[in-house]
Order: sequence, then C-alpha cells, then structure tokens
Amino acid sequence: MYDNTFTAAGVIDTPLPYYTPDEFEKWLANDEDYASEAKDYLIKVAQDMDLDLTREQLNSGGISWDEFEANYWKSAPTAENEESSIFKRFSLDTWHAINANDFVLYPNRRCYDEDYSESWRDVEAQNSAGETVTVRVPNLPPPFCNNDQELYEFGKPRTWVYDLDTPTAEGVYNGRRSLFPMHTRTRVESLAMSNSAYFISIIVVQWADLM
Repeated sequence: MYDNTFTAAGVIDTPLPYYTPDEFEKWLANDEDYASEAKDYLIKVAQDMDLDLTREQLNSGGISWDEFEANYWKSAPTAENEESSIFKRFSLDTWHAINANDFVLYPNRRCYDEDYSESWRDVEAQNSAGETVTVRVPNLPPPFCNNDQELYEFGKPRTWVYDLDTPTAEGVYNGRRSLFPMHTRTRVESLAMSNSAYFISIIVVQWADLM
C-alpha cells in the first residue's frame, strides 16, 4: 500500500495511483488467515504507537483508503516523516542486521524493474479522437526499486542503500525502504526458491535413507 502516482509513458500521460480505494476495500474484505494475521499485526503496531486504529476498522467497509492513509498509514512522501506514520514505522523496524561496529550487513537487496501491471490493470483514457477507451497498462517500475543500470553491477536493479536521513529526492527517503516493502516479483521469486529448497531437501533425505 503506497500513496503516490506513476505515469505509463507512451500509453497514458495522466498520473495513475499505485494503490486504489477498490484494492484497499478488497484487502479489507479478505478474511483469509494470512490477511487476518497481517491486520492483527497492524493493530498491534498501531497500539504501540498510541494510535486509535481498531480491528473493526480493518473489516470490509470499516474505513476508506483515503482515511486510512491520511490518519494512520501515511506513506505519501509529504507525510512519511511524521512520527505517527505506520508506514515509516514498518520501514524503520525492518531488520537490517546492523552489527556491533554499526556495519549494515544487508544495506539493500535485489529487486525487479517491472511489476505485473499488464496482467491485470486496466484504466480509462481518452484517445486522439477524444473518445474514452480502456487501456491495458504495461509492466512498470515499482516504487522503491532503483533501476539505474549504470549504478549496479551487471545492470541488475537493487533497492536504494540503507540510509535513514539522506533523501533520494526532495522529501523522499527511499534509503529507509532498502528492505521493506517487498515487491510482488521479489515475493514470487522468494516463494519459488523456498519451494525448490524444500523439494531438494526431500531428495537428499531419500538419498540418506538409501545409503
């Protein structure tokens, strides 16, 4: 969940939101275990920050995206420095493995320079004739992934290096998000790796049984 916009250059020049009220409502309506656990943790952090967010608000229809962002989440660049920002708290709480010598073992991580927009996201736009048409948005760079190919070895994009205080643009502190949030493609890759490791471990156990 991120309150900012992007532009699908060559497809539509109107800024598009990264996250929409409809997507937020679908998350509120999700009662799967993983979603409920995420909501419970969100409430736990909010209570630790002395915020009045309740579990009931995180049910379907309990709160709008605009209210949640403005009063609690505060992920927009104009609000991310506020101490009452849960988004900022999550970014700062992410484990960065800083050792006794104040050395950050994991200053950033690999990320992908495109999301999955073309698989699901449609927007309405006007064509050259002034007609409203539905346009499929292409895959686009996700937020917090630095795809400057000259900056990293082999041209593989990575997140910005961990830095709490230096802005990467005016009022924007992407160095705080060197690990959190984790993009969808990265999560898909991590799941595939874990599944592969589990599968290989089963094979190794079978080998051990045979020996």
